[in-house]
Amino acid sequence: PERVRLIPGSTGRNGALSGTIKDTVFSGERLTIFAETSAGPLFATLPNAGSDDGVIAGIGRPLELSWLPNDLQIFPVTAAPAVP
Repeated sequence: PERVRLIPGSTGRNGALSGTIKDTVFSGERLTIFAETSAGPLFATLPNAGSDDGVIAGIGRPLELSWLPNDLQIFPVTAAPAVP
């Protein structure tokens, strides 16, 4: 999640997840953004630039999240073990 790019608004761009900011947590040098996306909940931890660049202006604001293909890892889905 450290290489996620945040794009303000919702453009419908290919290869981006549409979402809504649910919460932000400032932790000194880092900023963690929690979003609800079209693929489910996601969080991204980014450097805290020390200013509001228009992306993280508020909870409930729409945004898109994207990243480079080389920064993506997909893990196979495994079935949960049967409960006796």
